[in-house]
Amino acid sequence: MLTTNGKVILGTISIFTALYLSLYFMIKSLDEKEPRKSFKYLILSTCNMLALIFSTNVI
Repeated sequence: MLTTNGKVILGTISIFTALYLSLYFMIKSLDEKEPRKSFKYLILSTCNMLALIFSTNVI
């Protein structure tokens, strides 16, 4: 088990990582011309948003 400070630090790192990747894949999805790749990036962005919600609830 983690200490309280460890949970906060790990939660902060996971929130920033999920937020960054979510925005990165969303922008990449909008820039992509091929619809199949764009849809894949959109799914990755959605999954990272779900990871962001999960990591926010854990803290």
